[in-house]
This record gives sequence, structure tokens and C-alpha cells, in this order.
Amino acid sequence: MKRVEPILFVVTAVLLLVLTDRPLLSAIGVGFVPAILYSFFDECRTRIPIDKLIVAMAAVQWILGPFLAYSGYNDHYKYHMYVEESQYMLLAVPGVLAFWAGFWLLRHRNSDGVFRVSFQWVREIPPRYAYYLIITGVAASFLSSYVPGGLKFFFYLLGLLQYIGVLYLFFGHSKNKYLVLGMSVLAITLSSLKAAMFHDLFLWVVLLSMYLMYYFQITIRQKLVYFLAGASVIFLILVVKADYRQKIWAGAITGQEVSYFSTLVKTQISENKLFSKQNIEGIVVRLNQGWIISRIMEQVPANVRHADGETVWEAAKASLLPRFLNPGKVEAGGRENYTRFTLYVIHETSMGLSLLGEGYANFGIYGAWVFMLCVGLLFGYVFRKLLSLCTQYPSLVLWIPLIFMQVVKAETETLVVLNYLVKAIILTLVVFYGARNFLRWDI
Repeated sequence: MKRVEPILFVVTAVLLLVLTDRPLLSAIGVGFVPAILYSFFDECRTRIPIDKLIVAMAAVQWILGPFLAYSGYNDHYKYHMYVEESQYMLLAVPGVLAFWAGFWLLRHRNSDGVFRVSFQWVREIPPRYAYYLIITGVAASFLSSYVPGGLKFFFYLLGLLQYIGVLYLFFGHSKNKYLVLGMSVLAITLSSLKAAMFHDLFLWVVLLSMYLMYYFQITIRQKLVYFLAGASVIFLILVVKADYRQKIWAGAITGQEVSYFSTLVKTQISENKLFSKQNIEGIVVRLNQGWIISRIMEQVPANVRHADGETVWEAAKASLLPRFLNPGKVEAGGRENYTRFTLYVIHETSMGLSLLGEGYANFGIYGAWVFMLCVGLLFGYVFRKLLSLCTQYPSLVLWIPLIFMQVVKAETETLVVLNYLVKAIILTLVVFYGARNFLRWDI
């Protein structure tokens, strides 16, 4: 950390200890949140800090969200904290710090130089390669609705090539870069509105933002304005999402998605409901992944025994072995483990234990710390190896969003993360090999 980060950490933690009677670990955890967020934004000047983004999102959802819930901003009958604050923070805060330590221990010593050289090389890539990737991605996204279930995930990954193509175009010499970028953001926004699903929109915009901040070399103050603007948009979406989704899924406003969404937002503003207690609590519920983790802590081992590594082993096998070699391969999505360790049943949606929750479900509090350190080391190794390969394949710096897109989500469990990470790496290697050896593209 540089000078500002420890100051933010110490000031935030000390203020909480002096002004409140919260546990020491809560103060340490909440102090870590602004420090890691500042570090993330600051490093966007010199590199693409996907490692800091992953840890920051975990800290926000596993520490800040639960802290707000414990502060009285969450009285939901189900999505509340199930154990005492001191007990929960004993798991969460060292777990997040161990996660961060894993990345730090395997950090690339010259990542700034790798990114600088790689982006200089990317500028020389012909724009037509970018358009080929965009067309392939768009076609795959369209066809994904018609392919058999076993191929849907593969076509989902192929669909992400359109966003990688946009990055190739943006960092090249194309005169149409801003037009294509705008069309890409507009397309995924309209798609999200049509489906009433905003996860991919949030992820793509956050990941794209890293590249834009690097490209434009904006100051930390400009980044703060950008962050506040983005947070405001996300806040508006989350406030109206429930009402909007209900109408969309009922098929009541087909073809009028944009106007109806705008109407909901205008209603919230005109009736001064934006910052109502109900809306704030709704935001905390969505921010707080800790309620699931605390529910696991309540049930394990009191009513459900620790899995002793079973789910982690099954996740590793499922991600590394194809289904024909592993007939009993578990399905991604999270329902089975969620029901097993929380004793709650879900039907129409998917909820994950999260890496931290799964670590506790398998190994208990202290074992979860070690598990999070190992996961941080694994992700850190993948990121470090990716940067090392950039000396041979410089444009790999543009594939970070595809490789880590699901990894940055703090709510996903081991099976989802490993399955996505392995297959995204394989797809990236296949595309690079095919492009260079068969299509003769110098990417």
C-alpha cells in the first residue's frame, strides 16, 4: 500500500472505535474497505488491477454489507444476519485479509511495465481483427438461445468475444472506436432491460471502466466523480429493479422496457422515495452477501456437519473433467449446496454460498482462513501467469475481463468460479492458437 491507503485504513478504523462500541475486527474490516477501493482506483493509472477489484468486491459484500446490516439497516425477515457480529467478523475479516494476502504474495513484480509495453503493441493490431471478434461474439450470443443445453455455456463464453473485440478496437487506431464502444454499452443495456437481469451489465461496465481509466489517465478526483456517478446509476437500478422485474417477467410491458424503467425512476424521484428506509434496506440486502454466510454459520455444525473439503474437491473435479469422464458431475448454480448448508430451499433462482461461506461450511472458521489464502494464491498465480505470457502475446491484457468476469463476483461458490475460470482460460488459449496458426492473425 502507498501512503494514502494506510491513512484511510487507520482513520476509518480509529473513528469507528472511538465513536461506536463496535468490535475491533469490525473496525479493522471496515477500515480495509476504503483503503482497498482507493488502491484499486489509484492503480488504474498504471495497470489493470483486477486483483484489487476482486478483493474490493469481496470486502464490500462480506464486510461492509454485513456491517451495515448489523448497524440496523436490515430488518428483513429472512435476509438478515444470523449470528453475533463478533462471531461473524472473526470469520469474515481475517478471511478477506487472507484472500488479499494470497494475491499480494504472488503479485507480478513489474506489472506496470508489462501493461505499458503490451498496450503499445496493441495499438498496431489491424482493426479488422477486432471486428471479426465482435461479429463472432454477437453471432454466438444470438445462437445461444437455440443450441442444446450442454453447449450454452460455451456459446456464452464465445458471446463475450464481442466485448474483447471492442477493447481491441478502442486501444487501436480505429476512427470508429467511440461509436462502437457506445453501441456496445447501449446493446448490453437494452439487453439487460429486456431480460430484467443486470449482472452482466454491472460486470461489463466495471471491467470496462478499468480500461477507460487507464486509457485516459484520469486523476483520482476524476475517478471519485466517476465512481459516485456509477454508484448513483447502480443505486437507481437497484431501487426500481424489483417492480421492474415483476412487470417484465409477467410479459406486461413487452416493447416498452425503456419507457417503463424511466417512469419508475421518475416516480421515485418525484415522490421523494429514493432514500426512504425501505429503499436503503433493500440496497443493504443486495449488498450483503454475509447473510448467507451467517446462516451457514448458524446451521454448521449445529444441524449440518462440516463437509471437510467435499464440495471443494467436487468443484475441482467438475471444472477439470468433462462430463463424459465424470458422469456424476455436479451442476453449477449453487442451489444444491445452498439448501444443504442453509436448510433453505430455493426454486426459481440461484444463490451461492460464496467462497468464504463454502470455506466455513467445509473447514470451520480457522480452516476458512487457510482456504481463502489458498484461493487468493490460485487467483494470484493465474493473474501473474497471464502477465508473464503477455511478453509473448501482448494483447492478452485485453482478455482479462473474459478470464475473470465471473471470478470478481463475491457471491459465487467454488464450483462456479473454477468451472468458469478453467473454461475461459481454455477458450482464450484456443482462440490465440487458432488465430495465430490457422488464420495467421498476429494478435
